[in-house]
Amino acid sequence: MERTVFDAVLLDLNLPGIHGCRLLRRIQCLENAPPAVILSGADQNAMVRAGVNGARVVLQKPTRPSEVAEALSRVISGGGR
Repeated sequence: MERTVFDAVLLDLNLPGIHGCRLLRRIQCLENAPPAVILSGADQNAMVRAGVNGARVVLQKPTRPSEVAEALSRVISGGGR
């Protein structure tokens, strides 16, 4: 079975059927887990309480597309926060 390797994950916390933090924890359990950029409408304190500590970058909505692109570029190149 062929596996797809991703450079990064762009993840919203408000997903149907599963909370984004739960999905992030599942992703992080994978071998060679890609770095994550989180988008959320929640304030930073709420995101910390929800357990978003596994993300390399957390962006609060509304976010400009250029900010998202810059964050993804940073985590893919190994930057991070």
